[in-house]
Amino acid sequence: MANVLITVTALLCFIGCVTDSGEKLPDPVWVSVTSIKSATIVGKTVQFTVVCWVPEPCWRYARSNVKFFGQFVAIGVYVQRTTSEQCAQVLTSIDVPVNITVPSAGTYTFQFTRLETTADTTMTIP
Repeated sequence: MANVLITVTALLCFIGCVTDSGEKLPDPVWVSVTSIKSATIVGKTVQFTVVCWVPEPCWRYARSNVKFFGQFVAIGVYVQRTTSEQCAQVLTSIDVPVNITVPSAGTYTFQFTRLETTADTTMTIP
């Protein structure tokens, strides 16, 4: 009976600790935005490409956190490792697409969080 309990416990732990590909990847983490590479207005959506530095090339864009405070928009960018394997320890930049749809026409200030400052731009949406 004890062997069955140990086997079931080990199996449940294994199932809960891996992804569909068989790897357990860390949760996405916030990353500093180095610069705004481009910004294009399409209707009420602003399509940004921002540059972020990551500690190694095995990172990819995971998600953005966008918060509106009236005409001020605060944006945080999150990245995630693509593998649980070792990766070359080389500081690398990645281009990250961030699309933000504003509620109405007007002038908005978009602020991407960085370590000690911000990368901001103000745009008028027709």
